Amino acid sequence: MAQTTAGMSSVNGVVEFVPLQTQTNGVTAAAQAVIIVDSTTGMIAGDTLEYMLIGGVIEQNVITTVTSGTNLAMTSNVGTGGIADNEVVSKVVIMSGTANNVTVSGGNRTAGEVFTASGDAPLLTYGKREPYEITVRGVYTETS
Repeated sequence: MAQTTAGMSSVNGVVEFVPLQTQTNGVTAAAQAVIIVDSTTGMIAGDTLEYMLIGGVIEQNVITTVTSGTNLAMTSNVGTGGIADNEVVSKVVIMSGTANNVTVSGGNRTAGEVFTASGDAPLLTYGKREPYEITVRGVYTETS
């Protein structure tokens, strides 16, 4: 399955930046300087990649050359344990700059009332909150 994914998502008011990512296509042995992935689309020399070694250590490495649609030559050899097949390989995105504007809306709480046969005043209760909408606008420079 040759694919590369990236984008932004929002679930329950949490905005998440999803970096460019693919998966390894076969095991990459330790001390190798080439990583074979499903797709190199969107990856260029100088990009920093992050992946998990078989022992659970997260490692970062820099692409020296994209040698084909599936092969990445790296500046350093893969660390101890190597990389498992189908391991996620993500492009590390460093964004410099700051958010210029954050706007929060929504989150109102519903309320209800009911009158009973006895008593002069209604019973009041509160409900769940409505969804929040958070908008972040900013200017940044992406560096690798």
